[in-house]
Amino acid sequence: MKKILITHVSNTLNYGSAMMAINLIYYLHKRMPEVEIWCECDQYHLDRLKKASGYQDLNAYQSKPVRRSNMIMKIYRFLSGNREDILHISYQFDLMIVLGGDDLSEVYQSNAMSNALYYYHINRRKCKVILLNQNIGPYTGIYKIINGLLLHKLIISTRDQRNYEYLTSKLHLKNVQATRDLAFLPLPKQEETIKEMHENFIHDRYIVVVPSGVFIHYGLNQMQAVKVWASITNLLLSKYKSHIIVLLGHVLAPPTSNDRQIIDPLSAMFKNDPRVITVTNVLQPIEARAIIANSELVFTGRMHAAVSALATGTIPLAFAYSEKYFGVVARGFDIPELVIDCRNGVMNQAGFMNTVQEHIQFINRTKTDLESKIRYELTKTRELANKNIDIVVQHLTK
Repeated sequence: MKKILITHVSNTLNYGSAMMAINLIYYLHKRMPEVEIWCECDQYHLDRLKKASGYQDLNAYQSKPVRRSNMIMKIYRFLSGNREDILHISYQFDLMIVLGGDDLSEVYQSNAMSNALYYYHINRRKCKVILLNQNIGPYTGIYKIINGLLLHKLIISTRDQRNYEYLTSKLHLKNVQATRDLAFLPLPKQEETIKEMHENFIHDRYIVVVPSGVFIHYGLNQMQAVKVWASITNLLLSKYKSHIIVLLGHVLAPPTSNDRQIIDPLSAMFKNDPRVITVTNVLQPIEARAIIANSELVFTGRMHAAVSALATGTIPLAFAYSEKYFGVVARGFDIPELVIDCRNGVMNQAGFMNTVQEHIQFINRTKTDLESKIRYELTKTRELANKNIDIVVQHLTK
């Protein structure tokens, strides 16, 4: 029996990464029920993955403790690939799937090189590595050279065409396939959960607002972030007078990126307004998706809230802090107007709310055409998202 390890699934309170993990487990198990699946997470998050995927035979994997040693030996053992955690994975598993995200992206350049080296060492032994559904780079200078060398033997799937073109033309990597985000595939029990939420959540028309707890990536401090999201909420209250505004937490852990950092102060500011409600309790990812699916519009600083919107035919406006928004949302659906570039403190600049208003006007003016376009693009997107499962199956059946 083949034994696989899925990493980057330790935090199911990040609903976006959890959706990717749930769909990987669910669709892979349907195709290869005999494969033994281990997830790098603790028992709490494993239980949530079991419940969400409907697959009870998952196993929790905890990384092998690294032997204590002086700094020189610690560095040497990592650079040589002889550290305990590397060796344990290398010889215990047939395949390691590093599930997509930003850990190799330009947002985290300092960690990207050590992460790439870690995967390189595991891949050169018994356990092969697939970097699945990734946004990698772009890199500059020494990062570009070293990461290109470390990644060239790994199997990689990207979740957008922009990143595929970068990896193949700029880093000259060969084992790369262009796919789409796994979260675009229907989650288990999606339709029935959406229907149930429609009946039991809010009967009025509502708009979802998802502020992002990683305000530092926007070039903002917490106070500035709260202020700009309050301005967005006030704008929506004035533009959509018959709608409720739902402040939805989409990432609830770790504390440094918890969306409650923004939502809690916002909730206090609007506590006397019955048209503003807050949802920051712990949900299953499918419940968060159902709330989004039943809304009329989504305004989000979290990319996967935009993915859930698009995956259920709802129009999102995404506030982007990294390249992934432009590839996954804007180019992926050929609708650049659904993303606002908010890098480098743009949200704190004079005139930003005018930009938001212009995008809202565009959405209102073209709503029917946008919904038709989203439905059309979603069919192709899901076909490409399913290629991720094909890649894993093909490797396991070699």
